[in-house]
Amino acid sequence: MKDQPWDDDACIRALESALARHQQLLEGCSRLADVRRQFADQRRFSATERFLESYSLVQAELRVLRPDWRVYYDGARYAVNAGRAELALPWIRLCHDAQPTLNARRVFLLEAMADRDLRYA
Repeated sequence: MKDQPWDDDACIRALESALARHQQLLEGCSRLADVRRQFADQRRFSATERFLESYSLVQAELRVLRPDWRVYYDGARYAVNAGRAELALPWIRLCHDAQPTLNARRVFLLEAMADRDLRYA
């Protein structure tokens, strides 16, 4: 959302979509309470401005709320070893998506493929 242009309300729509898609996680973020309230009051522009002004603080708070991606990785390995390989792939996808750059995602995939437990998941 942060990288979307203001033209045609693209960033406003992206923020609104993210708030709806991740509602359960974001309810635990106190810094987003005002933003969510403004969206509920149909004050979308003000909500988006407030979000952008406090983006770094919101981002830091969300990192605390979200589990470390290594928890998902360990969960995927455990699932494979417990005979529940169907659970491993969604958790590996979460790990993949948590990587900050394309190169980090590539390295992660190579490491996952080299992992004895996850090679065939």
